Amino acid sequence: MPRRALLGTTLSRLEYGDTDLFLGLNSLRLFGLREFPQSLRIVDLRPVRWLCAVAQDHPTVGDTITAEQYLALPHVFGWPSGHTLPLEELVRRLLSADLDVRATTQGLLEIPFMLAGTQLVATLPEDLARTLAKLAPVKLLPVPFETPDTHEVVIWHKRNEPDPGHAWLREVLIAAAQPAAPSPTLQAASRDGADDPP
Repeated sequence: MPRRALLGTTLSRLEYGDTDLFLGLNSLRLFGLREFPQSLRIVDLRPVRWLCAVAQDHPTVGDTITAEQYLALPHVFGWPSGHTLPLEELVRRLLSADLDVRATTQGLLEIPFMLAGTQLVATLPEDLARTLAKLAPVKLLPVPFETPDTHEVVIWHKRNEPDPGHAWLREVLIAAAQPAAPSPTLQAASRDGADDPP
C-alpha cells in the first residue's frame, strides 16, 4: 500500500509511531482502504450494531422510526477532532446514508444528554447507547435500514508486539470486550432455587 494513502489518518499515526494503539471501528470503507497495511495487527473485538437515540418526548418519533424520518430529521454526530474526512463523507462511509447533521461532538458520551427538547436523532453503537439510556431521557430504536458491517477493533503496529506493557494493554482490552460470563455463584444459587419467590 502506498504510504501517501495513509497520510493524515489514524492509520498513518500508527504507521509512523505517533500512536501506539487504536481502539475504534474497523471499517475499511471508513479508512477508504481495500485492505490494511501488512505492518499493522488487527484484532476484531465484537460486531457493532447501531441504534437510533431520540428524546423520550420527541415530537414526531414514536415507538418506531421510518427510513424517511431518519433521513429527514436533523442529526447529532460524533466527529473526533483530527479526523481527515469531511463530515458528510465520514457519515456516508459509516452508515451508507446522507444525513442532515446539525451538531457534532468530539466524542459519543455526551450525545444522549443533548437530545432532550430537540428533534435531533443520534446514531450510536448499541452497547454504549443502552448504557447511556439509563442516565439520559432517551428512547432507543433500531436503525431503519441495513448498515455496512462494522466491528470494534484494536489495531497496533507490529513493532510494538514485543513490548510487555503494550502486550498487557492489548490483552486487557481484548478481555474487556468479551461478553461477560454469568457469575458461578449466581448460577449455583439459581439452580438451588435461591431466586425463587417464597
